[in-house]
Amino acid sequence: HDAEARRGHLRRAAEAVEQAVADWPCDRLVLAGPDEAVAGMTEHLAPSIRRMIVGRAGVDVSASPRVVLDAVLAVAASAERKHEAEVVEELRQRTAGGHRGVVGLEETFAALARRTVETLVVSEGFSAPGALCPSCAWAGPALRLCPVCRATTDEVVDIVGRGSRAYMEHT
Repeated sequence: HDAEARRGHLRRAAEAVEQAVADWPCDRLVLAGPDEAVAGMTEHLAPSIRRMIVGRAGVDVSASPRVVLDAVLAVAASAERKHEAEVVEELRQRTAGGHRGVVGLEETFAALARRTVETLVVSEGFSAPGALCPSCAWAGPALRLCPVCRATTDEVVDIVGRGSRAYMEHT
């Protein structure tokens, strides 16, 4: 009887997780709770939800919301670092093998102008001066005239931040 009640509880918990994901769509999920309970509940999740799990935070059932939040944030930060490292490694492999990928400021902005960028990777804190076209959103090295539409460009101190934002707004 206890085992049946436990399975029912884990099934209801899984349903609550699935409903939360339906109500608040996300790409990645961190589960928190006692290790045994989280493992048991995970078995009841739909495969599509299980694929979203990036980590588990083992916390006691009586843990305060702050303790749970801190544990989840630590797991999420670790998962984010791992994801970023995977993206950078994929970019390195693509560029080394001559496949779709570019490295460097001018090459990147040329790919942005062609609208061929799938994933944009920028080193944290990186900035560079350049120019931004107010007419067509071209961004790149400091040129007086836009090479795309020939409009007069605006000089910007940080083309990396401004240019990538302008590109995203025009796609």
